[in-house]
Amino acid sequence: MSGMLKKEDESEKAVTLEDQKKINQFSRLLNEKLELQSFLSVRKELLQLYEDASDELTLAEDDEKVQFAVGDAFILTAKDEAEETVEQCKTEIVRTMEESQKEYDKRVESMTKLKTELYGKFGNSINLEEEA
Repeated sequence: MSGMLKKEDESEKAVTLEDQKKINQFSRLLNEKLELQSFLSVRKELLQLYEDASDELTLAEDDEKVQFAVGDAFILTAKDEAEETVEQCKTEIVRTMEESQKEYDKRVESMTKLKTELYGKFGNSINLEEEA
């Protein structure tokens, strides 16, 4: 029952429209942060798969044809073409991860500011901590 407030933590402060807007903004930022966290996690796994593919391609002979997945099908392509495509994919994933990380950091910064303001007014009578 960690979500329950103790009687001494309850506050008599009135919630103004501005306070409610800040609480709603915090909630939106939290949802966006969680979505970005999930996106970054998936991209990290995908990047690892491309790293593994790149490692496997280095083991192939230079003149060897390799199977390359395109959707649900595999095509035979030259090793150097496959390496180039894998590198392009890795570069794109890293770029999107960097952009998403910046957005994530902005959300965290905004949430921290809102937490400070709201806890300053409401003390322990408001819970803005993420549930584990």
